[in-house]
Amino acid sequence: MELTIELPTARLGAIVDALQREGKGVGLTVQHLAWEMAADACRDMIKYSPPMDGGSGSFAAQRKVGEGAAEHDLDRAFAVYDEPDRLVWEFNGTHYTRRKGSRAVATIESAYWDDTAGAVQRTHLSLRNSAGRVPRQSRQHWTKKRIFGGYVRTVKKHVGELKAGWLEGLRRFAARTGKSASVPAWIARHNTPSAIADNVTPEGDGAITVGNLSKDAKAIRKSQLLFVMRKRQTDADKYLALRAEKIAERIANA
Repeated sequence: MELTIELPTARLGAIVDALQREGKGVGLTVQHLAWEMAADACRDMIKYSPPMDGGSGSFAAQRKVGEGAAEHDLDRAFAVYDEPDRLVWEFNGTHYTRRKGSRAVATIESAYWDDTAGAVQRTHLSLRNSAGRVPRQSRQHWTKKRIFGGYVRTVKKHVGELKAGWLEGLRRFAARTGKSASVPAWIARHNTPSAIADNVTPEGDGAITVGNLSKDAKAIRKSQLLFVMRKRQTDADKYLALRAEKIAERIANA
């Protein structure tokens, strides 16, 4: 998934020239505006990449959604044999199971028994779709509470990896413009790779591209990328002069 930032250069040169005539932001170029837009776009993509919540949009709420989705996926894949609220019965040689209070019944064949953490992981990975989620399963695998609980905690530690695929871009372009690159620790702890191409000249020609190289990047919808790019373009068109002024102040105070 790639995020592309381009600048309309018609007004930018005049804005930068005017600032420098006033003795502000010596060394400021149109390129700085592109870097700032790229940093803001990467921050937006961190916010709008899964996991997301449909309400407040806070990072705390998003983390909760991501961890809840991980639990839900694993519940679709596994039946915990020694779980207190698990009902199990046999009919004609086939085992069936459901939770107390639930009507959703799953079939468990005798061969579907994952008695190690490695087996649980292999089953989970084999059932994930291209978006990294586990679809509803008609058959589940047995496992035990101790093994299952440990694996759930391991999977939850991966929440934030997809968002972190934009971090390298945020950090690089924020550093060049003096902006903050802080994000919550549950995102910052990941080293998800990015691909960055900065081909913007000091005059503002060219483009910046940031690619999210997460293994689950397919979970990011194209509409989310287009939304962020339009949002950033609208913001730039409206606030170009103010942005340039603020960058000039940061350069002067650096």
